[in-house]
Amino acid sequence: MNEERCVTFAVEGHESCAATKALAAVDEGGHDRIAAVELAEEALASPACAENVRCVWRAVSILVSAGEVASADAHLLRLRDSPVPAIVELLPVLRAQITRWIGDLLGAREQLTPLVGRGRGMAALSLVEIHLLLGDAAKAEQLVEEHDFSAIIAEVPAVRGVLRSVHGLTHLYADRYSEGLEHCLAALRYPAGELASSFLVVQRQGIAALAAMAAGQPDLAASLARQQAASAQAWGGPINLGWSLYVLALVQDDGRQVERLRDAVDLFEFAGCRMHLSEASRELAVRLALSGDPSGARHHFDRASRLAAELHSDMLARRIAVSLDGLGTAVAGPPLTEQERRIAWLARDGLSNKDIAARTALTVRTVEFHLSSVYRKRNLTGRRELLARNVDLS
Repeated sequence: MNEERCVTFAVEGHESCAATKALAAVDEGGHDRIAAVELAEEALASPACAENVRCVWRAVSILVSAGEVASADAHLLRLRDSPVPAIVELLPVLRAQITRWIGDLLGAREQLTPLVGRGRGMAALSLVEIHLLLGDAAKAEQLVEEHDFSAIIAEVPAVRGVLRSVHGLTHLYADRYSEGLEHCLAALRYPAGELASSFLVVQRQGIAALAAMAAGQPDLAASLARQQAASAQAWGGPINLGWSLYVLALVQDDGRQVERLRDAVDLFEFAGCRMHLSEASRELAVRLALSGDPSGARHHFDRASRLAAELHSDMLARRIAVSLDGLGTAVAGPPLTEQERRIAWLARDGLSNKDIAARTALTVRTVEFHLSSVYRKRNLTGRRELLARNVDLS
């Protein structure tokens, strides 16, 4: 960050600042959504707030957290002509945060990467989290090595909670659950003004609940999940509500897991949140398989696999593969024909479709037809999964 931008971010809320009042309405998690949204709208319509970087950041954060994405986007569009250079520079970062919030991690990565290349520290911090959520720990670690995030904290204290969350995710993806939980809980202790900097108050509560569950603290996990559910109900919005139901299904064994996951899937689908939809579909498929519904399980595994392929997410694909391998014959699907088995084995041995056709005296088109049938019956997205997974070809 350059000096001018640092000074602008350091400006405190001015007298009668609507953005500061909006944060007071949030009340550390948000239980006065209507008042917070109205004050955020007032702030962005006020010349005094609209020319203050911190006010814009806070007001847009509140709108997005409350599910008012269209309104936030409209304000960002209007602010493209702002006379304040620092605000113009902030807008792409805010747009990327919105893209991440609706679950389009790949889109957010594409938006943030060129910003990091131009030396924007806030973009780098956000991109670290995106890489972690996409399962690319190596790129996340590389970014951490390349940037001095302690300097960013000194310039923009409001991102301390975000940095704590990033540390928490780093530990969680390395299976260091106790350390991850410590950082996730610390992130939630920061004031609402700092949590709002990332739009993700409700989602961070859910991540902390899942971390507690992984760390072997089910009572704490249930307590955090209930807090998250209260915040989600207060703020509303399909993504917040869906995420709340998803987390509750994973931490509360009360016989309502399938019901909650079905509702979460519907909400994520309505919101167009493909990342969350893939993960919730996978979890629902597992529960359906274990409850004796292989047909329903295959349907949701198919959807989860399709979305993982669309998102080019190796992390999601790995999780789906692990779930399928763990369930074994519970979701084996229809039996393969002798011809399908033979062709699948040849493909697994590394032969191309053309080579398989020559070996079996079939046309390439026929080989493709049989492989497509194998992929469908075994819930595969294509040849890569056939090669990578221990697929039952019996």
